[in-house]
Amino acid sequence: MPGRFRRQVPQAEYSYFIAGRGSFTPDGGERIEFRAGDAIYFAADSEGEWDIVETVRKAYVIFG
Repeated sequence: MPGRFRRQVPQAEYSYFIAGRGSFTPDGGERIEFRAGDAIYFAADSEGEWDIVETVRKAYVIFG
């Protein structure tokens, strides 16, 4: 669903975006834009803000 929210997952995550588009801005870093077909790896304890422009569907793996 479109909107902005904080990433609150303490584990590492690999995400493959099936549909939608938006961006993720890590705290202290540069914005990463994504759309369907893109993949992003989030290191453990990475924090930042999601800005979802079009509703996202993703396949993801959480690493414990």
